[in-house]
Amino acid sequence: MRSIGLLFSLLSALAALLAPGESVAFDRAYWNGGSGHSARLTDGEQRELDAQHIGVIYWQVGELIFRAGAWRREDEPARLPAVHQRVIPVLRLTVKREDAQDLFKNPEALVTKVRTVFGRTVDAAGGSLVIDFEGPDAVFPAYAAFLAQLHDAIPKLAATVPARWITQPSFDLLQQSVVELEVFGTDRNPIPSSLNADASPASPLDSAQLGKAFAAWSRSKVTWRAVFTSGATATVYGLDGAPRKILRDWSWSDMLLAPALTPLTPMANGIVKLRAQRATQIMEEGIQGDEVLTIAIPGRAVLAQCLGQAEGAGAAGAIFPLPTPGRDESGWSLRQLGHLEESGMRLTLRMEEARLVLGNQAGADLAPRCETADDRGYTLELLAGAKDWADVAQGDFYDLIGYKDEGRKDERRGLQEQANKGNLWRPITMQPHTLVPVPMANRLQLHFGFLRAGESLRTGFVRLTPGVELTTLWYRVLPIQTEWKPLD
Repeated sequence: MRSIGLLFSLLSALAALLAPGESVAFDRAYWNGGSGHSARLTDGEQRELDAQHIGVIYWQVGELIFRAGAWRREDEPARLPAVHQRVIPVLRLTVKREDAQDLFKNPEALVTKVRTVFGRTVDAAGGSLVIDFEGPDAVFPAYAAFLAQLHDAIPKLAATVPARWITQPSFDLLQQSVVELEVFGTDRNPIPSSLNADASPASPLDSAQLGKAFAAWSRSKVTWRAVFTSGATATVYGLDGAPRKILRDWSWSDMLLAPALTPLTPMANGIVKLRAQRATQIMEEGIQGDEVLTIAIPGRAVLAQCLGQAEGAGAAGAIFPLPTPGRDESGWSLRQLGHLEESGMRLTLRMEEARLVLGNQAGADLAPRCETADDRGYTLELLAGAKDWADVAQGDFYDLIGYKDEGRKDERRGLQEQANKGNLWRPITMQPHTLVPVPMANRLQLHFGFLRAGESLRTGFVRLTPGVELTTLWYRVLPIQTEWKPLD
């Protein structure tokens, strides 16, 4: 680990020697916007960043909010994390749309506040800072003028902009005020349109539209990087078809597998529409009967295509949001974002500390799926002898169901014979048909909706009947594994 840290320290030093905004090749970076992610990287995240040879991460260190005619800070500036990569601090400027016209009236005072509050952080980052701001087009000239003044105090200044701002008359002033621009090709917080429940789902990321937006940036005189959104959104539509609420902190399992929600169409282009058959509650959010829940995530193939479009338009690199471990709404995993073309799957099941652990050891996420009301999500099936299970708790899984199968003894005997011969795989067509309590079951089903690369799902405590060996247990994950195998 020490040698890896030394390597990235050397890479960071090399990056610092480059002229501001200069890049040796199209690269990737990650952005921690401070929404839900912890104040530090996990060991797994650090290993993955190292494996992807990431040299830079952007880290939100604070926020200034324009309220009652003045810029105010909510908290003390966050510390820069101790990581192997070079860290560039990000300062978020937030304003309500109705207050936007007055927010840059006194740019000198704002420059002073930025230097006073965040000066030490900027110095610790080698003089670098990114201003993260989104607002109406009308404020662009004032925003550009503010950045010009701030650039005098912070020479290594960068800023975020929507792609459409390249057509603004004051864009030349903006180019002279920063060393780099981080360009959002799509709206960061789009207002959902009214629902057409019968229409075919359209991708949440329009590659054609994004390609046009990035193409205009080929004439940019300043270094720019494309910023992509890769998170998932869940929107509840009222009975009138208008968006009623955007849900936060949800899971694919709770959405896709809820019995009260029925898919209107199979999941396509990263979007699924679910209608509530009755009034229900999902993730502590009430949904009325006949309301529609739409969940959308940018497709991996579309993200890869947009990445190529940005590189073709002259972007120095691409920036992805840093996913939050364990939060499905933050989208694809860190490993998947580094390997968008990867789709192979390798699942393992092992016993750890009296819990069964289903792990995704592949480079790709096990993506959410929804075909019909009876074919959605994934099923971990466990096969054992009758009364082999003393008790099993569902743990991280959506639910746990016990079945009793006739003829199970013959099937398990056949599996064991195949294992003794060194052939661990054997198809079985036996179907569960009788629901029973866990201690009476010889087959268990645990359901789930999504499993990121490098992550795992755990059952609760598992107690086997005394004398039962783990070698007598078999598993498969439907629908991607139709054959049984012993525990890994």
